[in-house]
Amino acid sequence: MIFEPRIRCSSPAGQGTSSGGEREFVPVLAPPRSRVGVAASFIETHQDPDKAPSDGPNMMPLKEMERLLV
Repeated sequence: MIFEPRIRCSSPAGQGTSSGGEREFVPVLAPPRSRVGVAASFIETHQDPDKAPSDGPNMMPLKEMERLLV
């Protein structure tokens, strides 16, 4: 099973013409994955999510990814 915490935090069309989201919940949802048998997580990242062409509001900043992966 693969879990995508980013999509759980998305809000389709939440910004009117593009998707919105709440990236602060990605770190909360990502760690428990191994405890329930999830083999992998799919997490979108960007150097500057607020300037990403799409899905920025629910992307993790690249500089914060290490804490999710260790």
